[in-house]
Amino acid sequence: MTSGQERFDLYHSRFTCCTMVANRLKSSAIIWKRYSRWQLVSNRRRGIRKNLGIDLEPLVLSSVENWPVRWKMMNRIFYKYRPVQTDYHLSFVQEIIAERRLYVAPAMHFSDPFDGFSRSEAGTASRGILSFTEHRDNKLLWAYYGGWYRGVMIEFDLCLGTEPFSELRRVEYLPDQSLLAERLQKSDPFSKGAEFAHEGEWRLVCKMDMTHITIPDAAIASVTLGPSLDNNYKTRLQYICAQEGVRVIEYSSNGTIPMISSSSTAGSDRYKQNGRPPP
Repeated sequence: MTSGQERFDLYHSRFTCCTMVANRLKSSAIIWKRYSRWQLVSNRRRGIRKNLGIDLEPLVLSSVENWPVRWKMMNRIFYKYRPVQTDYHLSFVQEIIAERRLYVAPAMHFSDPFDGFSRSEAGTASRGILSFTEHRDNKLLWAYYGGWYRGVMIEFDLCLGTEPFSELRRVEYLPDQSLLAERLQKSDPFSKGAEFAHEGEWRLVCKMDMTHITIPDAAIASVTLGPSLDNNYKTRLQYICAQEGVRVIEYSSNGTIPMISSSSTAGSDRYKQNGRPPP
């Protein structure tokens, strides 16, 4: 016969084992619950991606042709820098804002021998290019194309699934000089050297019978005024944007562009009220 102490030790060991098993089962239940929840969320995400037509395999997104159909119908933000140092410059910007017309640069304006769209190459004489950038507030682009901050940066909200922007493609910047030379020989308008990668350029190749492209009224999201823009041109641009209902953004006091508009068209309401353009 076993003593009372031995029976106590036996029951205690059994109770300990049962407690350990219960704790293990409880932990397993928690883990399974979390896994089931993760699996549910994962399946929902997969279902959403499947409904959007997004392939689960990796995609090459450098070109719009490689995008799924639903992605092509999604809007994307682009920018265009323009100088405003003369009335002639202002007329180009006014044409974009007031008439919603974008100028298509002809081949003769592309004389850079390291650009695939060069006028010296065969077949480019009958083509033109419309360019955008994907970079907001880029210092070098302000210097190159924005008149050293004496210009504007126009923000566009474009749908890549509608004409004519369905053929809009990102420029490929090639570090391999031999491959770049091969592309240049073929007059590839979407190839440039890796030194220009900071431009983040997107191009639309057009036939030269298209000197301008008309965009929807809602395609212009905002106009950012350069910090060194002449006050006269700044006032005139504020009036133009107020007339067209386009948001105006100015640099903040710390020298950066606010993410949310600081001076909207409300800053030009006085021009709307009296109906007279600024001097």
